Amino acid sequence: MLESFRKYLINVSKSVKADSTINSYTRWVAKVRQREGLSWETFANNIDDIVVDYDIGGTNETYGSDGNRSVINALKQFARFSEYQAVDDPLHTAKYAIKKAAALTQEQIVELRSTASPGSLLITLRNFLIAVGAENPKLMVTINGTEITINL
Repeated sequence: MLESFRKYLINVSKSVKADSTINSYTRWVAKVRQREGLSWETFANNIDDIVVDYDIGGTNETYGSDGNRSVINALKQFARFSEYQAVDDPLHTAKYAIKKAAALTQEQIVELRSTASPGSLLITLRNFLIAVGAENPKLMVTINGTEITINL
């Protein structure tokens, strides 16, 4: 995955051009992944949380500020790379979308509810899941110990 990230920085990223920056970013990403003790897949799937952790106010802010903030900048580029990769991987896209939806704040959920009917949100979710290859999508939740399943 590190080599794919390097190629992304060289060929796609508009903000990273210098060879020294590309080398620095790939080294920092590899170091943080090793520091976190994660596989590449787990690291990529959790990059948004990792960025928050290493950015200003995060528990690893000091480490993220190393190299004149090269660490956090490298992680942010890796997050963009992870999103870019998702275009070619429907399963990754679905996981990413579900994770983003799960991270919505209460205020964002209230705003969504005020601008869209619950039915339209479920239809949008259903259409998205079918588009990424789901068959017979369902929504399952547990409320007060009772499992509820809704066919979308």
